[in-house]
Amino acid sequence: MKLKKEKDQIIFIYNPYHGDIYWVQREFGEDEEKLVNLAGTFYFKKDDVLKIGKDSIEFKLAKLEEN
Repeated sequence: MKLKKEKDQIIFIYNPYHGDIYWVQREFGEDEEKLVNLAGTFYFKKDDVLKIGKDSIEFKLAKLEEN
């Protein structure tokens, strides 16, 4: 797991130590409102996914609004 700041967003990068990232996609399935727990702390919906790579998935964790 990594965090990075990109413009006005904080991005959560999930890259599992064991296994693959595809279990996350299977968990989401077709349900747009389903929450998937990552790292025992963070919950994401399918629409939080920003980018799917070979070994990682990037999620929108937070976005700065106003000040």
